[in-house]
Amino acid sequence: MQAACYLLIAFAAIATIDDWYYHQHVCRLRDRPECQAEVHWHNMRSVTFAFELLVIANLHLRGAAVGLLAAIVAGAWYAKIRDVLEETRSRSAQGGLPPLEYLIHVIASATEGAFVTVLAMAVWPDLQEPTGVDLDPPIHVAVRWVMSAGGVYAVFTFLIDLRKWVAFRARLRAS
Repeated sequence: MQAACYLLIAFAAIATIDDWYYHQHVCRLRDRPECQAEVHWHNMRSVTFAFELLVIANLHLRGAAVGLLAAIVAGAWYAKIRDVLEETRSRSAQGGLPPLEYLIHVIASATEGAFVTVLAMAVWPDLQEPTGVDLDPPIHVAVRWVMSAGGVYAVFTFLIDLRKWVAFRARLRAS
């Protein structure tokens, strides 16, 4: 499980750079009417990512309870796929994704794919155990704190972005 956590932390760092630099500063997606569907899917990714970080960092799921983690990961991938499908339309007025942002997306996707693979291998034995949830996951306490802090940060940014997205949509309807 430790390796899966390291991959998830690496993905978090890559995704944070992508969001902060490209989404907020270079492309200013939150300010552009044509990008609001993409922003919506980014918000959904933020909330599923927060759940991934917080659940993996703080819970040891066994048996059928592993299904909760599978549902969270599936939800994250659904939002990711919808985001990717939306980006071409959303970014067309800007000439598409900047080349380095595209590269960041490739690296992030590879890291996230490795995370899901390693996570599946780590939780596979837990499926054979009786169903239960423990508050002591098999990860180092420092990793647990880093992931928990990242999860809280993801919730915080989700709430800020959701507020901005709702306000932006309200201004569009009022115009």
